[in-house]
Amino acid sequence: MQYNQPPAGPTGYPYQSQPPSYEQVVHVQAPVRVVHGAVPPPVVIIQHQSGPPVGPDPSFVMCPHCHVQKLTRVEYSPSVKTHCMAALICFVGLWCCVCLPYCWPSCMNANHFCGNCNKFVGVYSSD
Repeated sequence: MQYNQPPAGPTGYPYQSQPPSYEQVVHVQAPVRVVHGAVPPPVVIIQHQSGPPVGPDPSFVMCPHCHVQKLTRVEYSPSVKTHCMAALICFVGLWCCVCLPYCWPSCMNANHFCGNCNKFVGVYSSD
């Protein structure tokens, strides 16, 4: 048998068709996902709850923490007004009187605390 000649007859293998060409377009449809009755996201509302109205002096208030109505304890702290008054006194030349605004409650913030549970209730700002 010579190696350069094709076989003389059928070889016993079944006939195979040509492979599909790469130019042939194949349409594949992806499944469609449908959602019915979609619920919108919840709306979150944040409300700032202010404390009970307080003034520069101790007052009777209903504590938002322990729900007891009692006279508040007041602690005074310096405010912007306090520092501005001290700077003005110093600027005028009365530097020996600079500490006076820090002694006047009317120039300071009044921080109110519950007389029962000692938690912060509110602030009165002098500014």
